[in-house]
Amino acid sequence: MVEFILEYIEQIVIALIGTFLGTWILYCLGKKGYSVHPFRYHKSKKRVKEAGVVTFFYDRKVLQADAGTIGDYVGKAKNEVYYVGCWLSSSLNSLDLSNTILEKAQQGVKFHFCVISPKSILIDKFSEFFNESRDELINKLNSTLNMLFTIKSDLPAEYRKNVKIYIHDQIVTTSFWAIDPEDEKNALLQLDHKIIKNMRFNSYGMEIKYSDKSKFANEVKRGYFAVIESAKEIKENKI
Repeated sequence: MVEFILEYIEQIVIALIGTFLGTWILYCLGKKGYSVHPFRYHKSKKRVKEAGVVTFFYDRKVLQADAGTIGDYVGKAKNEVYYVGCWLSSSLNSLDLSNTILEKAQQGVKFHFCVISPKSILIDKFSEFFNESRDELINKLNSTLNMLFTIKSDLPAEYRKNVKIYIHDQIVTTSFWAIDPEDEKNALLQLDHKIIKNMRFNSYGMEIKYSDKSKFANEVKRGYFAVIESAKEIKENKI
């Protein structure tokens, strides 16, 4: 019995010494200017999980490595695809995306593309942000619209209604994609933020597994869908 008590006391003393040493080490590191937050990483991880973020990227190559090409991404859709952003010319120049749109639209997937209007009153501001000349920017926007209408016209007549094209006149410097936003099992959101006066491939962003339970995901969806709601649908390539 005595041996058991002594062993128990010994364990308590060892635990106290360990706690004291741990506290003393953290104190000394703090005195030397080190930021010691043992639970910060776990808290950050928890916040990311709460937001539904499944991929973060700081470069287009990283995005493709993690989430695949934009054609791969759009190819996940079973019902709807939404794009709200600046222009899509670089992506549409890739047969990867164009062919996926043609294929999925004939499977009943509905596409909604919303880009900056070439006649936007904000063209000069966009031009400054993207470090593009006014004429270059307008040409890119017109090129995007031409390619979208070409893709739409390449579809059999009965499927053309599955591709809708909009132009907006709001301050949007991010590319937003939504895949099947009404289907919680398959819903994905993607944000691709452009950096002011920088190359497009230096953008950064995240992929979000959409859920009604995520306030962050809902606010992101609500904001970009509001742009489409106020945008103008164009049914002919005449602006």
